[in-house]
Amino acid sequence: MRAVDAFLSDLPADVEPITRQVAGRAAQLRARHGRLLRLPDALVLATALHLKADRVLTTGSGWPTAGIRVDLIA
Repeated sequence: MRAVDAFLSDLPADVEPITRQVAGRAAQLRARHGRLLRLPDALVLATALHLKADRVLTTGSGWPTAGIRVDLIA
């Protein structure tokens, strides 16, 4: 567990909890986009929308439009 905590504390980002509100938003996104949006990606987008983030950075291509800017990084 210490190794995981150390890894997470070194990330240049925050780790946010998945609340009922975020889970509900992720379910709505999945229902709207179906197989184009996997559950982990829906949770990321729902969290970003909940936090009113400017954008999401990802290494995965093909995310559908969900009301937030998604930038692909290499």
